[in-house]
Amino acid sequence: MIPSSELLFGDHNLLYNVCMGYFSEYLIIALLVYGMNVVPAFMPPTWIILAFFYVKYKLLFFPLVFIGALAAILGRITLYLLTKQFFHPVLSKKTKQNLDVLGKYINAKKYITIPLFITYAFFPIPSNHIYIAAALAKVHIRLLASSFFVGRLISYSFWISISAIGAKSLHAIFSSQFKRPSSFIVEAVGFLIIYVITKMDWNRLLRSIKNKF
Repeated sequence: MIPSSELLFGDHNLLYNVCMGYFSEYLIIALLVYGMNVVPAFMPPTWIILAFFYVKYKLLFFPLVFIGALAAILGRITLYLLTKQFFHPVLSKKTKQNLDVLGKYINAKKYITIPLFITYAFFPIPSNHIYIAAALAKVHIRLLASSFFVGRLISYSFWISISAIGAKSLHAIFSSQFKRPSSFIVEAVGFLIIYVITKMDWNRLLRSIKNKF
């Protein structure tokens, strides 16, 4: 059982005490990880949060990894659906048609995209931009989510097992995201790439690739 002090915000453990009256520690972690992965930017990597709980509170390794990966994927699926619902409709007709070409190509080339998604998911880098771009291009969410789930199970197992988290509270982990210039750079580059993707002529580019190979 996780002790009631210094879990969420150092000594400010009122929220923790309330939650612990209703949920187990793993459900609290699942809800936290899910919420983080719905937010489109400036969230700490999920594996760092899981490593924090694992190192500081000695939780069971495999349940933590599985629950963390599942909650993260469910959060990203929600981000995908929200993007598709609220942002895809505001795109111009030309942009939608252009991205549809990319989406159909990705959906049709599973033997290429699945290994790529799994490989990407292994590395400790943000996936928020991938899900946003996938939603805009109408990439099949089952293809994306299942590939990432496998990749995250592997990556979380690896990174958590070798980590040594020194943060005393989750507040320290979250606040550090806004103190590092690299966080802003990563997010800016990610959204810039999404913008570039929407402007590329995918019909012409993919036709050119097909002719070469």
